Amino acid sequence: MIYIISIPSVVLWVLGIPSLWYWLLRRNTKSLDLTFKKEKLSDDEIGKIHRMQWKYGFMLSGYEQKTFCWEIVIMFRKAALVGSATLLSVISIKTTHLVAMLIIALSIWINIAHRPYSTLSLNRLETLSLVTQAVTLYTGLFYLTGDIKTDQAGSHCFFLVAMIIPNALFLIFWLYWIRIELLKIVYRLNRFNFLFKLLTF
Repeated sequence: MIYIISIPSVVLWVLGIPSLWYWLLRRNTKSLDLTFKKEKLSDDEIGKIHRMQWKYGFMLSGYEQKTFCWEIVIMFRKAALVGSATLLSVISIKTTHLVAMLIIALSIWINIAHRPYSTLSLNRLETLSLVTQAVTLYTGLFYLTGDIKTDQAGSHCFFLVAMIIPNALFLIFWLYWIRIELLKIVYRLNRFNFLFKLLTF
C-alpha cells in the first residue's frame, strides 16, 4: 500500500513539477526572449516582460538566457540529495554522505563549466555555497560515524572549527556579494538614494 502512494508521489514531484515548469517556460519563449533583449523596448514589449516576470520571475531572475531553465537543474540536485539521504540511510550513514558529496562535487563542476548566472558575483557565490556544503558534509561525517571518540577533545575541536570556518567565510562573502548586487539594482533604478548611500558605507 505504501508503494502505491509513494512511487507516484516521487514521480510527480521529481519529474512532473520540473517538466511542467520547463513546458511553461518554453511555451512563453517569445516573452522570454524579450527579457534578455538589449535594444530599446516598446511599451507593448515592456508590458509582456512585466507579465512574464510576475508569473515566472522567481524561476528566471539572475540567470543567463542560455541557462534560463537552471532552476530546474537545482530542483533535480535537491531531489537527488533528499533521495540519497532517504534511500541510502538503510545501508549506512557513511554511504549516504559519500553519495551526497559526489552529487555536490558534480554540481560544482557543472556550475563552473556552465556559469549559469548573469553576474560573476552570483556564479562565485553559488560555487562557494556548494564547496561549503561539501566541507560541512565531510567534517560532519567524522561525528556521525563515531570515528572520533568522546575522550578525544582535541579532535572534536579541530573538526568543529573546520566546520564553522567555511560557513562563517561563506556568510561574509555572501553579505559582500549581495551588497554589490543590491548596489547594481539601486543604481540601475536610479531610485532609493538613501539605500545607495547606506550600502556604500
